[in-house]
Amino acid sequence: MLKKLMFFILLISVLGACVQPKAEQDTRQQTSNNLNPAITLEEIETYIKEQGLELKDVDLPENNVFIKELNGVSPKAYSLEGTTLSIYIFQSVDDRKAGMEAFEKANANAKLVPYKTFTIKNVLVFYVDGKEAINTKLSSALKS
Repeated sequence: MLKKLMFFILLISVLGACVQPKAEQDTRQQTSNNLNPAITLEEIETYIKEQGLELKDVDLPENNVFIKELNGVSPKAYSLEGTTLSIYIFQSVDDRKAGMEAFEKANANAKLVPYKTFTIKNVLVFYVDGKEAINTKLSSALKS
């Protein structure tokens, strides 16, 4: 009887030890996500406006490659100093990377106007044929 009891206690201890690392891993993952959350469109707009840039809503033609849906996400398009700025907010960094890959694949053989790409966490931004001074301000805004 004592052997069975000791075996049962040992079995419970081993099973408990197996479960504990998974729980600790989940806690670390949740903490990491809380420390590095996804960025929202409102935050990006604020970062850009803090650089003294004015975003104006704009309606662009459907065939504009910089406003096409990427990986299931449609961008918010703006006019910035008369040129196009499109902001994609993905659910995760991996989704953003997949969206960029989809853009590159869809436009691999296209002759596009010059553009600048900015990425930060889950956000992908295209600034089309813009001024170098604005590129610098956007770069600063999206590094904040």
